[in-house]
Amino acid sequence: MKTVFRKQFNDLRAESVTRDVPNITEATALYLYSIVRSVRPKRILEVGTANGLSTMVFAEAMRENGLGDIDTIDWSKPTYEEATANFKRYEYTQIHQHFGDARVLIPSMAQVYDVVFIDAMKKDYLNYMQVLRGLVHEESIIIFDDVIKFKYKMEVFYNYLAEHSIDHTVINTDPDDGIMVLYDMSSLGLC
Repeated sequence: MKTVFRKQFNDLRAESVTRDVPNITEATALYLYSIVRSVRPKRILEVGTANGLSTMVFAEAMRENGLGDIDTIDWSKPTYEEATANFKRYEYTQIHQHFGDARVLIPSMAQVYDVVFIDAMKKDYLNYMQVLRGLVHEESIIIFDDVIKFKYKMEVFYNYLAEHSIDHTVINTDPDDGIMVLYDMSSLGLC
């Protein structure tokens, strides 16, 4: 990440830590940033905006790639409004916010996404994934956050992956946590 953005990231992260806002860590941010820089997605869907920190990591990488738009969904009015202010403050115009229940909003989206990032209610990870049908293509990537630390909240999701022999990669981005990446959309029956 560029030095200017790293300062913005660290400042916003420090603000959020004092208020216990659930944000990605710097290690996870660097990993997500590198994925976007290498995959060069045209469209990203994010489920769980919080104060917009992860959204801005995606936006910065897409800005450096010279392309792309982001749809981000959140159901908490205070964090939605805080994210709106952060996006304006840092001048990210390629971010399109949606307020409401992602399980209801996702099926109404009219885009096909190259990357989907899910960092919302852990017990609903399977539901979020299943409503993506028709909104991803064979080469899309779905990334889930907090899959180690909060695995106990995702028992239904992990059981579904095992029962359907769905390939996934868990990456330790932090000492006690990490992300999961799904690459094969056709095995999920989503495209």
